[in-house]
Amino acid sequence: MDYRTRAESPNEALVHAQGELALGEATGVGVFVGVETTSLLDEDLHTFFGSPTDGLPTRGDAHWLVLNGQDNGRARIWLADGVEALEELAVETEGASFLRHWPAGRPTRVAVDLQSFYAVGREPMETVRGEVVRNLSNRPAFLGLAFHDYLGLRDLLHRHRVYSCAIRQTRISVESQHTAPPIMQ
Repeated sequence: MDYRTRAESPNEALVHAQGELALGEATGVGVFVGVETTSLLDEDLHTFFGSPTDGLPTRGDAHWLVLNGQDNGRARIWLADGVEALEELAVETEGASFLRHWPAGRPTRVAVDLQSFYAVGREPMETVRGEVVRNLSNRPAFLGLAFHDYLGLRDLLHRHRVYSCAIRQTRISVESQHTAPPIMQ
């Protein structure tokens, strides 16, 4: 899923799809680019980088993402920032059999209208859809777009429907009161 409502900005759909398309091309696997159409909330984007290190971080002057694997097959992810957060995390994870951490970037707030077309509307979605397909159609791994999900897409299209069809139907019915067009005879 791209979770982006713009196509060509530095942090938008086309840029987000590049890694998956490259991997698809390297492995011979096709890729659908996901388009979000459901109602979402504003979110915080958390990034992490580098190879994981076992245990808890020891430096409190940075941001960390910590993975706490649990015996029941589940995992908890912690975001730690500062000495106090690391001290609290040490208490919470005491005795944990699996801990790994990564350096993390500062969280970035991402507004809902940048993630989903639900509130943005049909016309911007159609525009971005066209840009994405036009720009990616030459990529061997690109199979098309996948819309998430049917109910969200149906609701979005219903709320932003085009009324020109209703006008045309009215004109045909008025014309048919006098003389039916050749296709209707």
